[in-house]
Amino acid sequence: MSQEPVPELPTERRSSVPAGDNEGGQKAKSSFPGEWLFHQEFVRESSGDSVIDFNSVFDESGRSFSAFREGKYLFPNDAAEQDRLDLQHACFSLLFKRKLIMAPVPETPKCVLDAACGTGIWAVQFAEENPSSTVVGCDLSAIQPINPPQNCSFVQDDCESEWLYPGISLFDYVHFRMVFSCFNDTTTVIKHAYDNLAPGGWIEFQDSALEFLSIDGSHEGTAMQRYSAEVIKGAAALGRNLLTARHYKDWLVEAGFVDVVEKKLMWPCNAWPDERRLKAVGLYNSRNITDGIRGVGWKLLRAAGLEPQEIEDLILQFKKQLANPQYRTYLN
Repeated sequence: MSQEPVPELPTERRSSVPAGDNEGGQKAKSSFPGEWLFHQEFVRESSGDSVIDFNSVFDESGRSFSAFREGKYLFPNDAAEQDRLDLQHACFSLLFKRKLIMAPVPETPKCVLDAACGTGIWAVQFAEENPSSTVVGCDLSAIQPINPPQNCSFVQDDCESEWLYPGISLFDYVHFRMVFSCFNDTTTVIKHAYDNLAPGGWIEFQDSALEFLSIDGSHEGTAMQRYSAEVIKGAAALGRNLLTARHYKDWLVEAGFVDVVEKKLMWPCNAWPDERRLKAVGLYNSRNITDGIRGVGWKLLRAAGLEPQEIEDLILQFKKQLANPQYRTYLN
């Protein structure tokens, strides 16, 4: 029996626009002191693929964040994070055996919403594969392509606000991916989805949490375990529950949805699995995590009370341990 070839790790998406003046001569807002400016995340060459959201602000880590509903989204929106999000999409593609939708949608949905769509890579791919669908992506950051397929468009919007999408009365499918950190009240977003779904429509969450586990306890006492505990603590201090995905099934049922199914997958964090596809998933996810833990964790670790140098030291230890397959770690 032949095996499907595993693709190589994709090349990075990098910014072709200097992080200074935009076309109107305005500069992205800056408030960071510069102590961490020359971090490796900023040593990047230009390829013309990343999208600069000039309505952004910087924090002391040197990373940029959305200024639209400033402070609501806890993770960066800069070129480095856009690279990571697209790599993460490739990782999901391997994990889900190239399926964009896991729900048993009976036919091609006419109207699709990709909520909190990030770079828009899922929405663009779905639109390309389903030209009869009308696909809308929304996000707090305007970091999506300016020339998407004709059946795909993007809106800068907050999913917790009232859903108003001109030309679309009801959606047939609503997609959420990795939104565990995004919302003050996920039940409000679920209600919006329920109210804006056509009869027979589907909602799907493809989600996880920053809770690193292991199949043999090898993560216990590591920097990875401490990182998990501290970011969960820091998020709680900012009013967010990073373990919110545990409640999705109950919240969906309470909102009135039927045929609710929760399917748990093991998402390996490095190349420890023996099975070829999962080993490749682990390789991708190791890169995904390595590229993301600083930008994703800085604000949360600061909220947990860690000092900047302490954060840098913890992240360095984390990366070293993650690269070692003796730590048989995974995410749910």
